[in-house]
Amino acid sequence: MIESRALPAIDGHGRPAKGGLSKRKLALLGVGIIAAVAFLWVDRGKPPSHVARSEALAGASPVSVGPASDRERTIDKAGEPRGTVSKGDAVSKATRPKEARTARHPRAYSPQSSPAPEETEPGAYSEKLIERLLALKGKKSLTPEQLSGAIKGILAGLASQGQDALPAIAAYLAKGEDLDYDEVKVKERVFDRKTARMGLLEALKNIGGTEATELLVSTLQNTGRPEEIAMLARMLQKQWPGEYQQAALSAANQALARISQGQPGAVDVGPLFQVFADLGDEQAIAGLEQYVSRWPRYAATALAYAPDGVGLPGLVHMLESTQDQSLKETVVQLLGQTASRYPQAASALLEGIRSQEIEVPDYLWPKIAEGLMGNYNFQLVRPKVNHLPSQPTMSPYRHILYGNLPGWGRETVYITDVSSLTAEDIGARVAVIDQMLSADLNRAAVAALENARESLLRRISSG
Repeated sequence: MIESRALPAIDGHGRPAKGGLSKRKLALLGVGIIAAVAFLWVDRGKPPSHVARSEALAGASPVSVGPASDRERTIDKAGEPRGTVSKGDAVSKATRPKEARTARHPRAYSPQSSPAPEETEPGAYSEKLIERLLALKGKKSLTPEQLSGAIKGILAGLASQGQDALPAIAAYLAKGEDLDYDEVKVKERVFDRKTARMGLLEALKNIGGTEATELLVSTLQNTGRPEEIAMLARMLQKQWPGEYQQAALSAANQALARISQGQPGAVDVGPLFQVFADLGDEQAIAGLEQYVSRWPRYAATALAYAPDGVGLPGLVHMLESTQDQSLKETVVQLLGQTASRYPQAASALLEGIRSQEIEVPDYLWPKIAEGLMGNYNFQLVRPKVNHLPSQPTMSPYRHILYGNLPGWGRETVYITDVSSLTAEDIGARVAVIDQMLSADLNRAAVAALENARESLLRRISSG
């Protein structure tokens, strides 16, 4: 704290009272005051030294004036030497508008990491991502790898927005736009195909919550794309078992009815039949009868794998009624594959063979034995690459694609490896083979079945 002192008293003759200032001291005091005022008047247009220095460092462009001495260099906060800045530069920068100086500050902009602008409302950033997604459809210059990378980046950005992304995702799905972005090919055939719409549906599942679930169900009810219906049916069934079963079956049935009125083969409906194979009840399976004549192999596969064996009566009826020998062979193989799960399938197969209503050619018995062993399964959706047979050419009938029915369009049934068998599964299959060996079969049938039995027993012993 600074104490204030009173000025000395002046007597009547203009002289300081005793103990006061002399004339000389008063004169010096006056000169000092005048000098201070003059200094402030001259210096008022200049910024303080520390302001000038910071302004110069914030906005100055690099200056190349040759090597500078240690005294001439200016050191910034990071300890890095910078070029010498003249007083003129410092003054000109100090007189620039504040906005311009701020924009040139190194911390205000970084080319490596440009911060996203503040959003005025939730979801605005997601809308921008959807705009970028829509714009990709017209970019023919992108390679498949570049397009895939761009779409994956956008999908990841949308997923990171959580609930705020739902309106933008809903808007994209409503437009009906789509882009293939990830395709894996095996022998010139596409497997594990992904699209932008499927990626968004996956993002919805990961975001979760009531609104995301409602959007998934709404898409299921309104989309006409077989792959999306099958994907949504599996997704909803896995997260909420049984809750959306009827909605999925209804969507698959409506899509089949609509597609059946169109051009044959224009759309692959295999994924729709897979919905019936996964979720079909008696009523839904009975409705498949109207599509048997058009897609017989698809219908047969769905009947064979329908839950609780509800499709087996229809499968046996198909075997008895069709005159297509190739289709008969497909049905026999399907009965063999399902025999270990449903005893009625094995009984129907044996009864048909005994009554000679089912004629099994010798070349078909190894295929039936393979099915009984559980070496492969039929399915109606494209398998993922890691589910493909490890050695697809190991035997003449061990192939990835099966069936190509002319006339009503192309049917594609995929044959894939069974991933693993438990000891219980193996025991059930051995029991079915023993039951079949007790029947009066020809030499080819007995040889194929005995080989299958020995192979299954070796699995148990090695396990």
